[in-house]
Amino acid sequence: MSMLNTLLTRSALLLALASPFAQAATCTSDSQCPKNQFCDTGHRCPDGKTIPGQCAPKPEMCTQDFAPVKACNGKTYSNRCAAAAAGQVVDPK
Repeated sequence: MSMLNTLLTRSALLLALASPFAQAATCTSDSQCPKNQFCDTGHRCPDGKTIPGQCAPKPEMCTQDFAPVKACNGKTYSNRCAAAAAGQVVDPK
């Protein structure tokens, strides 16, 4: 393989890994996700065993909109973004 082909192949691989469209890792608990991510199970409270989700980044900044939500940990957050920043899924109930 030529040097140019090697560089192009490595560049394509790096772009694929850095892409925001890259497939998120499947998880059932936060411990299976990279640091600064949590296991987002959508609209189901995670049980750490059987409810699958995808690792999602915790937001670094949220708006100050006040639209209270109750998270699966029983705490109330000012909005969905604040819950996600705390690594919590919003309770569907």
